[in-house]
Amino acid sequence: MRGIQASFSSGELSPLLHARVDLARYQTGLAELKNFIVLPQGGVMRRPNFSLFENGTSADARLIPFEYNIEDNVILEFRDRQLRVIKGTDGYIGQVVASGISTPYTNSELKDLRYVQSGNVMFFAHKNHTPRMLTRNSMTSWKLEELPFHGGPFVDSVNWGSDVSLTISAGGDTRTVTGNGVFSSSLVGTLLKLEYPLPAKTGTVESIASPSYGASEWCEVKGTFNVTTSGDWVGTVWVERSIDGGTNWATVRSYTRSDIQTQGQWDFTISETEECVLYRVCGRHYTDEMINNSTATSGILAVLREKKNDDTKKTSALITYSASGFLKSEIYKITSVASASQATIQRQSELDVTLNNNFSGKVTLWAMGAWGTMQGYPSTVTMYQDRLIFAASNMFPQTMWFSRISDYANFSVSDPLKDDDAITITLVGSSSDRIHSLLTATDLLVFTNSGEWLIKGAGDAGAITPTALSVHQQTNIGTKNIQPILANGRIILVQTQGQKVFALGYDLSTDGYAGSELSILSSHILEDNPIVDMAYQKTPYSLLWFVLQDGTFATCTYTPEHEVVGWAKHDSFYKLKSCMSLQSKKQTEVFIVVTDTSNTPFICKFVAKPDVVNCIDYGKSFESSLRTLRLTFSSESGSMFAAKKLISRLTVTVLDSTSAWIAPGSVLDATNWERRRKVTFTNSKYLSDEEIQLDNGFDKDACIQIKTADDKPLTILAITPHITEGG
Repeated sequence: MRGIQASFSSGELSPLLHARVDLARYQTGLAELKNFIVLPQGGVMRRPNFSLFENGTSADARLIPFEYNIEDNVILEFRDRQLRVIKGTDGYIGQVVASGISTPYTNSELKDLRYVQSGNVMFFAHKNHTPRMLTRNSMTSWKLEELPFHGGPFVDSVNWGSDVSLTISAGGDTRTVTGNGVFSSSLVGTLLKLEYPLPAKTGTVESIASPSYGASEWCEVKGTFNVTTSGDWVGTVWVERSIDGGTNWATVRSYTRSDIQTQGQWDFTISETEECVLYRVCGRHYTDEMINNSTATSGILAVLREKKNDDTKKTSALITYSASGFLKSEIYKITSVASASQATIQRQSELDVTLNNNFSGKVTLWAMGAWGTMQGYPSTVTMYQDRLIFAASNMFPQTMWFSRISDYANFSVSDPLKDDDAITITLVGSSSDRIHSLLTATDLLVFTNSGEWLIKGAGDAGAITPTALSVHQQTNIGTKNIQPILANGRIILVQTQGQKVFALGYDLSTDGYAGSELSILSSHILEDNPIVDMAYQKTPYSLLWFVLQDGTFATCTYTPEHEVVGWAKHDSFYKLKSCMSLQSKKQTEVFIVVTDTSNTPFICKFVAKPDVVNCIDYGKSFESSLRTLRLTFSSESGSMFAAKKLISRLTVTVLDSTSAWIAPGSVLDATNWERRRKVTFTNSKYLSDEEIQLDNGFDKDACIQIKTADDKPLTILAITPHITEGG
């Protein structure tokens, strides 16, 4: 009786499935797959070996890809308070193109570092440090600096935990502020927003004879600015606006009066919504003497001279202006703290001049900066709809802060709100787990230890605005503090305990995201050996790489459109600490930090396809092994799953392979390995079908096992056993 297993696309299956012959996956699964990978086409190939890429690293090094373009992709190697930039070469050894860049991140903090890239800038978030930005000026010139965030974000005094009023002194940009029990030394560097009322302002100014003009004092306006005129005047009155503190003025409206008899006075009102805007009114007039003596043939004087019937004596215009009162908002930074009740603050103005220096007194409306040494800093970051988004400080673990659109350091809010204003939102759910990761796919996804959330815009074309967004929990899988990744249109996440892997995808029926477990059929691989890091290799094999707690690793070939989810486990002489992937011109490269028995660390690179003459991990060989599930077949009496059977002969189909050891065995263990035979394949450059005579007895657990430990590649496409029932 002859059977064939022409696909191994399900990889190594859990022992819990070794009797599930009713499953289609049983026919494509294996009892063991070590140091092989499942190919998307169904065969298995000896796993890529790795070689030295860069020496002199640290066991706690964090590798982060910086993908500027396909030509200039580099590795950022973070070590204890240091950053090196390493570029790949045509060979396997990397080239350090920049080093000695100081960072604030210690070895123990590196695993929690989060990042997002936008063009030649990468933004970093860590709960213990001010957000940073890394700028690539050239391949060899890099600059890491604090993100100069401004305008917020803030926490209102009531939410801060204090209803104490503050008192501010007068005196320019540097002032003293007092408030009982509000301040501590850990607030130095924190922003402070003060809001106080500015009263309405009125005044008058007279026009001046042309060519000069009269100008009023400036008024800071947020609300309405009204202008009225009176008197028997002819000339021009106009309103000017300044956004730079009065250095430059622009005319916003003017009124020219050339006939007292037919033209009335000017009554004009304008509404202003921007902050720190100044207005003033100006006027010039013409006297009877100027009109009568004019020889102009055009212009206002010529027009006035032609009006012979106007005998009214011309005077200056009396211009009355008024600005409505409003609530003034100013932002300061706490520069020093004298006591729990007193601090020195410095105004943070985007203008080159200051306004309203004379204000002093009680301030009942105030807000403290949401980020600082006391509050903690955001611990994760992403970008969505051209906003930079931070989340989860120590004080506010479920809060997210969105920057203004296209202004990534600006977290200010207008009054009234505008669509491009900064946004602050807080998750509201049954648990209070900290946000540890954000991911931008088609939508914005938020991950905590207890669940996964979706942020969607409700504005035009799904735009997120301060008044148009929705927050919904999608699943309650719970995600480990490992950054989820995108793979084949799905979001791959590691469940909280690190022993399960899920794929999230959009579900049209629920108009939301649903999760499916990728590891359920191979759960034993992760059961006592949780995942500590992962990466995705898009090409050539669509592989998910998982570094496990004991330093071994696992792969999952993931092509859901072809229903391929194939797991394999791997080991090496070396212990893996972390992994990352980086796009190159030919394929996706996978890099790892490994240590040897002396705990000496190296950066290594997986070879995309096993070297034809060198399947060795940086000077150390490894064994690859495959063991089929219990062979079964059907007869007239039904399935022969539990029947004893004899495997007398075997045909193995391989590709581009030279040799392997093959033996009959038992699914329970590698028994009968002493009956192994070494097979040399006749056509090492293409398909080879080798028929092997086996020496084995009858066994109900009969299976086939294949091993190799030399330095040659091995790709197995099919196994065809010749089975005899009986015994």
